[in-house]
Amino acid sequence: MLFLAAQSLVWCFLGKTASALGPIGLADARAIWHLMTKKSEDERSEVLASVDAVFAAAATPQAPKSIDAVLLRQAFEKIAIDPYTRFLVDFTSDLDKPERPPIEDRRIRVA
Repeated sequence: MLFLAAQSLVWCFLGKTASALGPIGLADARAIWHLMTKKSEDERSEVLASVDAVFAAAATPQAPKSIDAVLLRQAFEKIAIDPYTRFLVDFTSDLDKPERPPIEDRRIRVA
């Protein structure tokens, strides 16, 4: 059930574009959170460039590329900071790890 909730969150942000993310493992909000928070900037850029290449390769004159690379990155950033994504990550992770601070100490601060 939580997997479906994580997929629906991606669908809410990306619409039908989300269906193209399934085969590459990014159709789940938790996977996007992990990518955007745990990877280095170089790794993130590399993965996002690969995703953009997948969209570009699938584009045809009848069905142009569904999302621009900049918009995709912005959507991934929004998905990663969404409170429901944080809930899903915290709820489905190993919460008894001593190095993890309590949820209330990990609030996202928006500038």
